[in-house]
Amino acid sequence: CAACTLALALRRQVRRSARELLNLDFTQEASHRDKAFCPGRALAAPALFLAAGLGLIAYAAFGGIESVAGPFFGAGALLLLAGLTAFRALLAWVEARPAPAHMGLATLALQNLVRRKGRSIGVVGLLATGYFLVFAVASMQEDLEAGAAHRESGTGGFALFAECTVPPEEEPAGLLGRDDVTSLAIQVHGADDASCLNLNYAAQPNVLGVPSKTLAAMGAFTGEDGAALWDLLRDAPGEDIVPALVGDADTAMWGLQKKTGPEKGALLDYVDEAGRHFKIKLVGKLPMRLSVFQGSLLIDHAAFAERFPSETGHRMFLFDAPFAETAALAKELNKKLERAGAEVMSTVDRLREFYVVEQTYLGMFLALGALGMLLGAAGMAIVVLRNLLERRREIALLRAVGYGNAPVRRLLFIEHGILLLAGFAVGGIAAAAAVLPALLRSGSNLDITNLSTLALLIVGASIACTLAALRYGTPRNALDALRDE
Repeated sequence: CAACTLALALRRQVRRSARELLNLDFTQEASHRDKAFCPGRALAAPALFLAAGLGLIAYAAFGGIESVAGPFFGAGALLLLAGLTAFRALLAWVEARPAPAHMGLATLALQNLVRRKGRSIGVVGLLATGYFLVFAVASMQEDLEAGAAHRESGTGGFALFAECTVPPEEEPAGLLGRDDVTSLAIQVHGADDASCLNLNYAAQPNVLGVPSKTLAAMGAFTGEDGAALWDLLRDAPGEDIVPALVGDADTAMWGLQKKTGPEKGALLDYVDEAGRHFKIKLVGKLPMRLSVFQGSLLIDHAAFAERFPSETGHRMFLFDAPFAETAALAKELNKKLERAGAEVMSTVDRLREFYVVEQTYLGMFLALGALGMLLGAAGMAIVVLRNLLERRREIALLRAVGYGNAPVRRLLFIEHGILLLAGFAVGGIAAAAAVLPALLRSGSNLDITNLSTLALLIVGASIACTLAALRYGTPRNALDALRDE
């Protein structure tokens, strides 16, 4: 990108005439004041991008798709293009209008923006894009505790998760002696971990034998309308083929990179305890992005008993228990199941173990994006300094006819302040589209206070850099520049 930018800038410079280069007067682009302004032509591109962005938002909101982050991010990008092309149309409209006979500072500042439309649009585009990316990434954080008690969530509505080294001798929930705590037993055949915690590709993920009828009756992990998904585990797709569900959507997409479905589901090779080869078909996946079963395949307990008969006990458990007492119950169960090598934790903590990888990446992107915005603020100061350098004769003339330093700086601040305001407005509208899912869904972890603080810091840094450039870039001795005017 840097090489292409440098080549383009050099190409534009060497195409100028010797007279232009000697005069160093690059502050004025070709004027189109005599050219008629066509609103339909100027607004066609903004209207097209706006319609496409709103259409994508409608599709994401009402199309029944699993993950809406991508479509809303795309809609924000389209709205970003709509805002930039609309700003370009505004500059074209200002340029096509007859210059007013009497101008105030604000009118003169607006007229100055038209002199270098490309640079003005470039400044707005850089600010808007950075603003959009920072806030879009910040909105992708999820609150794993929100909705954890719901059956259709990644916890299945269960409060506790337990995994044992050896099957316990007694039913774990009975050890507590409480009527409000029940357990769901799951059989485990250890193989490869296909979760996000494993950097290697998992050819044969862990296999879990689950009571599919019980889970369907409870609506666990799928909701009340998802019983048909669990029923797929009891429909054998063929001889020596065992149907399975992938533990969550992220495992299917990233850990396994396999297609799922009753018709086009991928086949994985396994060997049972008798040395017979069989295949596991991925007939579906749990609909949520993240679940306590991440990295594993779920088959019906009857098929599990047929293929792995020696795995007679259960080494994994899910507990229905009061969510308010998860910490105390987990501590008590860890003590009572110590001989089985049990590790009991809340289901939310289990999800956090998987989510920490994604959260780390999002934190890195957010930090780099914020750093990029601060560098962009410094870049804004460089643009201001360049403008002041190219317009030093104009500034000298203004001072010669009676304008002091304060009015000149006010004029320049209004001019560049319009660019700042336009950049943040366009970027803010685009970011709102990307942030919208986080505001509407219950699983969001959108911290409005932190985002507002970040926004104020970015705006403040941009304004401070612009003011510093205006203060130190305005020529103090205008005599030499006035002689060249």
